Amino acid sequence: MEQQPNKHPSGESNLTQSQQLIWTGQLLNPEAPLYNMALAFDLAGTIDPDHFKAAFQAMVDGSDILRTTIRSENGVPVQTILPTFQTEVESIDWNGDPGQEARLKTWLSERSRKNFSLTEPMFDAALIKMSDNRFTWYFNQHHLITDGWAVTVLYKKMAALYQASLEGALAQHPPLPSY
Repeated sequence: MEQQPNKHPSGESNLTQSQQLIWTGQLLNPEAPLYNMALAFDLAGTIDPDHFKAAFQAMVDGSDILRTTIRSENGVPVQTILPTFQTEVESIDWNGDPGQEARLKTWLSERSRKNFSLTEPMFDAALIKMSDNRFTWYFNQHHLITDGWAVTVLYKKMAALYQASLEGALAQHPPLPSY
């Protein structure tokens, strides 16, 4: 069973044992994106970029893991959850580009190598328009803040938030539970 982090009075906490191992591995290889969890979701249908961005911001607002940062305090890693974080989902339009599949493959390979600063939120996102009825959602997160199960939870939450945004009900959507 995973050890729970120790809470500080300020709301900060020590890392779990698993996080401590990942943090140490990242420190030993600071230029290598060893712990990136980059995914590209192929979305069939029309996506409204403004609603998608609003839904993604709502997901960040309602998810402590997406607002988590880690700093070193006397050589000891301490995680903090930012109260707010304004994010920007990059919007890319390759609709009609005859070489879009190769371009996407190259872009995903290069973008997934991005090194995250552990002192800032550790995720990256983009929405790529491939055609009027096909989009790709690129979502990369550092393994310090997520695992395979959390990725599934975030994907489902994003789908629900996007639908709520389309319906004008984004404000009524509950946040994710704390992790």
